[in-house]
Amino acid sequence: MGAGWALALPTNGTYDEGEHIIRAYGVATGQIYASHGEQDVPRSLLPPNRGCTLVNRASAGCQTAPPADHTRVPMKTGAAGYSPLYYLPVGIPMVISPGYGGIIVGRLISALMSALVLGAAVGIAVWLRNRLLVAGLVLVATPMLMNLSGAINPNGLEISAGALLWCALLALLRPDPDNLPSETGTHRLIWIAGVGSALLMTIRHMGPLLLLISLLGAVVMARPGRVRALARRRDMWWAAGILFVLGLLAVAWILTSGVTDVTPVAAYARPYGFLQTARLILIERFPFYLQQVVGQFSYGETSLPSWVITGWYLPIAALVLPALLFAGRRFRLAMLGIFCACLAILVVLEFSFIHTAGWAAQSRYVMPTGVGLVLAAAFVHRWRAALGPVPTERMVQMAVLVTIPLQWWALATVMTRFQIGSSGLIDPFRGGSWRPVGGPLPALTTEVVGSVTLGVLAWRLTRSSERSDRTVKSAYLDSTAVPSTH
Repeated sequence: MGAGWALALPTNGTYDEGEHIIRAYGVATGQIYASHGEQDVPRSLLPPNRGCTLVNRASAGCQTAPPADHTRVPMKTGAAGYSPLYYLPVGIPMVISPGYGGIIVGRLISALMSALVLGAAVGIAVWLRNRLLVAGLVLVATPMLMNLSGAINPNGLEISAGALLWCALLALLRPDPDNLPSETGTHRLIWIAGVGSALLMTIRHMGPLLLLISLLGAVVMARPGRVRALARRRDMWWAAGILFVLGLLAVAWILTSGVTDVTPVAAYARPYGFLQTARLILIERFPFYLQQVVGQFSYGETSLPSWVITGWYLPIAALVLPALLFAGRRFRLAMLGIFCACLAILVVLEFSFIHTAGWAAQSRYVMPTGVGLVLAAAFVHRWRAALGPVPTERMVQMAVLVTIPLQWWALATVMTRFQIGSSGLIDPFRGGSWRPVGGPLPALTTEVVGSVTLGVLAWRLTRSSERSDRTVKSAYLDSTAVPSTH
């Protein structure tokens, strides 16, 4: 699904991609620390007017073809201080082919990395035979996440890492009361959680804060005794020690790379006072946050219709709201705390930069932690027990049937926008001044194949036979596990 977006977008076709392309090439050529916020890149890598599509929602045909000149010149990038870990694999194809072809291959590598991480999260759901978790992962794989995964932007991999981390943490801390993980299963989950934590902490500079919120939220949600049981394990302390060292390196990078330096942009600055800023956050920015979680594309000027946004949130509400009713007080407090922490980050960013760079917060920044609000609902045992096997199957099927057509609509909307510009008719097959490589069919076919495959797998996983459930359960449980009394 991410590959469909990778083939469909023009250069700089999503948030800050041009900045990340410059950074990726720089890292792949050894420019780890960027001098004065610049990286030396070939002239052939980017169109000289890559931002022209933002003027009156113009078609990508407005972009001037970059010169066939591989001479390196310094280019400014707002991503100059970002951690190099994500950028090395996606930047190597641009070194080999410094042009749109190299960018496409880099995007495909980015999509593959996100797919591997999300696939591991689905693997946990299958292993646990947690059908609601399958539905939750289908729902958090929003068009926004697929768009970011299929672009040169570390945010997609960061959100995917957050989903993996939450699945592993919840499996460790909120197992079914009468089915505790086996020794081997617990060991594997600890190291999977460690991988998710390491990725989340090191990909972007907000990672350490988001990781801390996720860990605290998961601990508060934990079933009684689970934290103490895990704290007695040697492998848990090994994983914690490694994460501590990686955390020190992440903090050292943040302090020395200049990643927190934000250049004032006078054109975007707003002279609002405190009360006016607060009012606008409530009536304008908050709806934007909710919409971007599902899909607010390009640089925010390409929106999905309200019925698409509502259609995506309805199955989320069907999964989460009953879970809150069935859950205990600590679980509800943890969910409220996670939501408030994510919102607080966005509000602080708005107030911090409104007078220098304008509106700065975007909900995609907190999605690595925010996905836990959806995934945690699948670990409320009383909700799953009250729902029963057949309605649980229907829940997953509803998630699949609702979201897959919306995925197609989102991609078709963005393709039409870049091929034709402002247009009331969504039709990516219409002629325009710009077309993806090979035309619209490869991108759309890739997206359809990916989304249908996901839907079929999710559907089949929820219709497993009782015998299959017993087989997986016997492999998952420790033969000496003592049923919990909680």
